[in-house]
Amino acid sequence: MPPIRTPLAERNSSGYQGPELSKYEKGRIIGMHNAGKKDVEIHRFYDCLYSTVQSTIRQDELRKDGHSIPRPGAPKSWTLYKERRVLRHVRSFPKDTYAQVITAYSVGFKKATVKKILKLYSIEN
Repeated sequence: MPPIRTPLAERNSSGYQGPELSKYEKGRIIGMHNAGKKDVEIHRFYDCLYSTVQSTIRQDELRKDGHSIPRPGAPKSWTLYKERRVLRHVRSFPKDTYAQVITAYSVGFKKATVKKILKLYSIEN
């Protein structure tokens, strides 16, 4: 029997990412770094992870006005080949339903995936 999880506790400790630093906190870390303080001193002074201090300093050049860098997100669940097949079918048969589009070329998509593909190309039903 699997162990019982404590209510309202973290589900997966390996996937936990702490709260994001504010622009003010990032600025304070960069300011101390520019003043000549070592990463270890900054880590101890602000009581945050050492790796957080390092990544904040490393990514400072990439940020604009302290804003966070957008994350890449999950990869697409479809290939360009399947995407073109769906588009070709929809443009040839605009009155087909989503189910007919999915079964026409047996692409194996869900209805939501077909909607996402069509939305990328501004095709509405």
